[in-house]
Amino acid sequence: PAEPMSRALEELRQRIESEESVIVHVRRGDLVTNRSAQAFHGLLPVSYYEDALHVLLERMPTAHTYLFTDDPQWCSTALGHLPALTIVDSSRFPGPSAHHLHTMTAGKAFVLANSSFSWWAAWLSQAPPEKVIAPSCWFAGSPHLTGPALDEWIRV
Repeated sequence: PAEPMSRALEELRQRIESEESVIVHVRRGDLVTNRSAQAFHGLLPVSYYEDALHVLLERMPTAHTYLFTDDPQWCSTALGHLPALTIVDSSRFPGPSAHHLHTMTAGKAFVLANSSFSWWAAWLSQAPPEKVIAPSCWFAGSPHLTGPALDEWIRV
């Protein structure tokens, strides 16, 4: 990033870099509030995130999960039971979206939302393709479109 990152985000990025880390991105925002966005993209169910994490945590049993989201309350309720979990949102880790994206790229593995934001984080990272999980249905309104996920990434 061109601007310095907040101390909280810089420290978080260093933690993510220094350990086995799984980055999970949960996008809700406009997919909850905008009916046409929801109809086209769809909201990924909790089961997607749980199933995707299960795949990765079998391969990385000591990994810490960092969940980046625009809806921390929902994530805390729906996914807060997951072990070794840190929920990352702009209230606890202030900074512009570009800084959050940069922080995400330090992850060793990824569970993507059907979102270009998480796609870019995984693509810009050094994570091997077998440690990137993308939704099998990227567009609810056009399920035949598989979305931008790379062929080497795992689909769940």
